[in-house]
Amino acid sequence: MIALPLTLMAASVTLAWDPSPEPMLSGYSLYWGTNSRAYDQIQLVELNTVQASATNLVAGTEYFFAVTARTWEGLESDYSTEVSYQVPEQLTLTALLEEATDPAGPWALVTNAVTMVVPAEPRRFYRTKMEVK
Repeated sequence: MIALPLTLMAASVTLAWDPSPEPMLSGYSLYWGTNSRAYDQIQLVELNTVQASATNLVAGTEYFFAVTARTWEGLESDYSTEVSYQVPEQLTLTALLEEATDPAGPWALVTNAVTMVVPAEPRRFYRTKMEVK
């Protein structure tokens, strides 16, 4: 059995909103940052899409989010109601590798643990179990 320490470095969150009734809508903008109403990140979102993900969020940090609607004329609405998200503290996982004879299973998903298959070499598989510590 081999033990490998793994660390989760960044997180993401997906936000969704109600569509704008604006007939000349060209899309949305998702804004976020670590200070309320002082956003330093933006993601342009396509027309007819009412969700987006903010990625590479730092563990243990609170982020603030708002959305605007954009028109084909280049106009932008006021910010939506702001929401916030506290990224959970950094998690350290320990992966225990042991040779598995059957790559198809059995596998289990249990609270605070996930099991997966990692192909090591042809016709040899290892079962990996990661537990939150």
